[in-house]
Parts: sequence; structure tokens; C-alpha cells
Amino acid sequence: MLAISIVSFPTSCKDKPEGESPSTEKDLSWKAAATTMQNSAPDVKYVKGDTTAKTAGTPAATPCPPEDLERLNRQIWDIREKLGRENPLFFNFHGSYTTKDSLIVNLAINTPYWQALFRQQISDSPRIGFQGPTTPQKIDIQITPDKGVRLQPDSAVFPTNAESASFTLCNLSQGVLQFGKRYVVGYQDTDGQWYALPHIGTWEDIGYALRGGGTHTFKAALLPKLNRNRPGTYRLYKEVYWANGRKDRFWIMTEFRLK
Repeated sequence: MLAISIVSFPTSCKDKPEGESPSTEKDLSWKAAATTMQNSAPDVKYVKGDTTAKTAGTPAATPCPPEDLERLNRQIWDIREKLGRENPLFFNFHGSYTTKDSLIVNLAINTPYWQALFRQQISDSPRIGFQGPTTPQKIDIQITPDKGVRLQPDSAVFPTNAESASFTLCNLSQGVLQFGKRYVVGYQDTDGQWYALPHIGTWEDIGYALRGGGTHTFKAALLPKLNRNRPGTYRLYKEVYWANGRKDRFWIMTEFRLK
């Protein structure tokens, strides 16, 4: 069931903060090599598997008792907690589910490097397969200008090691603006294209209704330990729509800087 939260705080929306324009080069962890990792494997016991049956990213296809898979699932989550939030694998590994013969692990960045790191630090069981984006996700979002709504960062600059950045959505109209929790953070790579910063987990199915003159402040996760964010210009994309019988959704965007 979709929950609706009414938000109405009639405060003024200031103009977007301004700052100098830095380099937008971004070195994301998609291309991370083992020699660049500063986090070594902690001294925790991982789940050992039969390496002779293993193919990278592909689980074994022979039948397996469901209780064995559930036990394996509990074990890998326990080890994730032991790794701790200082280890980037804690953030990259964000979900899992069982099938009739395997355990599928969700990775925010699903490259051979991160699969190998998972098998080194958590489990090399042949029952484990991987799921998630294998290449950077190009942003193909059309922005629709609307004078009735404004999206702005709460600061001109955030530090590169910030866990999140805060933003304010302003309803400058007399109508009711609706939106959910979802957002997209974008970075510009050296090819000039904008890509989505990896985000972990799924979005909570909750809706917000913002009355005219109101504001809504929220935070966007940056995951610096996973993404190793560099100084530069970033973008935040947000999907909204007006609750006036016209349910056409549209995207708005604002830029912010990390320094």
C-alpha cells in the first residue's frame, strides 16, 4: 500500500547557492584495481566453499536443500556486519535472495573485481551468484523546467567524504506537488557523459504531497567509501508531478559541488 505524507512548511526558498566551477573529473570504483584498495580483509572467518565447482558470477546448478541456502544467507550477512562500515564491501553488498539451487547476491557495482573481493572476504561458496549493474549507468533523463517548483542544495559545497548531501524541494505554486523518495545522483565522467552514482538497496514505497508555499528537505546518499567521490560538480535528479488531475511525471535537477 502506498503511504501518503502531507508536508507543508511555508518558509521561503532562497536562491540556489553559488560557488566556483571546479573540475568534474570523476574516478569511480567501477575501474578500481586491487592495488588501489586501502581496506584490507579484516580478520573474520568467511564461509568456505568448494572452489572446484565455481565459475565467477555463476552459481552451481545442482539441487541444494533450502535450509542450507538459508544458513549460507545468514552467514554472509553476519560476516558483512563484521566487516563494518569502514570496508567498502559493506556498502556494495546490499541484498540477497535464494532460488531453488543458489544464493543470489546483489552488488551495487557488479564487476569481476567486486565479485572476487566478495569471494575473498565473505564467501567463495559455489552456490553464490551475483546480480547488479556491470557497467556505469548512463543518465538519460529529460529535464522539464517548471516555474512552480525549485530544487536546491542546502549548501554550495559539501566535503568529498560526506556520507550524504541535503536538498530542499520548494513548491512555489498554489497547487499540490507530489513525489516519492527516489532520486538519482549523477557525476560527469572524463568522456563528458553523466552517469548515475551507485546507490544501494531499494526505494521505500512512500508518497509525499507538498502544499503550495511549502518546502521539503531530504538527504541524498553519496556513499564515499564505495564511490571514492572526487572534487567536482554533481547533479541531483528528482521526479515529481502535480496533483491536479494531470498525473504526468517530470524530472527536475539541481547541481552541487564536492570539495
